[in-house]
Amino acid sequence: MVRRIVGVVAGLVVVALMLVITGTTSGQERASDPGGAQPKKDAIGEKVLKLLEIRGGGRPLEEQILKEIRASLGAGPGAFLEALIKDEEIEKLKSRYISIFKGQFSEDEIDQLLAFYETPIGRKLARRQSTISQHTRAAMQAWTETLMPRLMEKIDDPDFPPGDGPYGPVMEKLLKARRRGNETSAIGALRTIASVQAQFREGDREGDSALDYATNIAELSNVGLIDNVLGTGTRSGYIFTVSGSTYEWFAAATPISEKTGKLNFIVCTDGVVRFAGRGAANCTSAAIQ
Repeated sequence: MVRRIVGVVAGLVVVALMLVITGTTSGQERASDPGGAQPKKDAIGEKVLKLLEIRGGGRPLEEQILKEIRASLGAGPGAFLEALIKDEEIEKLKSRYISIFKGQFSEDEIDQLLAFYETPIGRKLARRQSTISQHTRAAMQAWTETLMPRLMEKIDDPDFPPGDGPYGPVMEKLLKARRRGNETSAIGALRTIASVQAQFREGDREGDSALDYATNIAELSNVGLIDNVLGTGTRSGYIFTVSGSTYEWFAAATPISEKTGKLNFIVCTDGVVRFAGRGAANCTSAAIQ
């Protein structure tokens, strides 16, 4: 039972900041309680407040709340919101806290929880809770990152259409996010090519004593003007091609499939990146704003 209680309490701490913000910024609440009268504290309420202070390392609840605000919002916004919080607002938050605990625990369970936090291991948990939370969040983030390659492999599986099955909506959202990322990357790559084509020509980077543009993407990579991955002609779900002559050039980016992108892009001698939703883009297509 203690494990269940401790787990629920950990979740309630996260609620604190949201309660402060909603309680502080709600004009309707101020209108309904203009006097800011402090709520009466019953026996269970006193126990709840004591529990929160113990779990916060013995710091007053007010101090814990303000620390969370500064940590979550930053020094500037946190200080601004802190200045808006009056004593009566803190009392409103305490009253809400007490109501939340009453809805989750009986008085006997609260007594058990208080007794637990009075033990050596309970005190240690209270002292280490912040550190534990930081490490568990970091572990969750690292674990999630290891799953992303597997999700991407699933998206690329032709036998797994993203819209099918119970996980279809989630996969479709991932697919859309991936396409947007690939399209943004393609635009950035074409802008890089537009920049280095001028360097290639004016600096005679191929060393043939002729002022001309690169005729293929490998030429730009061979002289170190673009990275080796882009120099292969394939990056982030797009295929890149470059064509050039003495006075004109263009570079195009085409999605490998509809799963990797839906837009076709091109940049021409004028340096403007353009796109087309269907079919290949050309030098008169709509410009990227």
